[in-house]
Amino acid sequence: MRRHGRVELLLVLPDGSKSLIPAAWTDLHEPATGTAGPATLGSVADLLACQQLVGGLLAQAADAGGGGQAARLSSCEEDNRAALP
Repeated sequence: MRRHGRVELLLVLPDGSKSLIPAAWTDLHEPATGTAGPATLGSVADLLACQQLVGGLLAQAADAGGGGQAARLSSCEEDNRAALP
């Protein structure tokens, strides 16, 4: 809506309340860059594979370092439960 000579947007917040903000606070009037929206960096399978890779690297670093803190490393069983839907 236009109020006091400027464009304002009516936002409906997650709690159901409403708020008016100036359109200048957003990217509403920026020219299109040719992208349709945020890009996806990878799939869930990619994320899980990355988690396994990082877990393996952390375990390898802990073995090489000899005195790492066990509390910083999670067990594979915990990781597997966390990855379940």
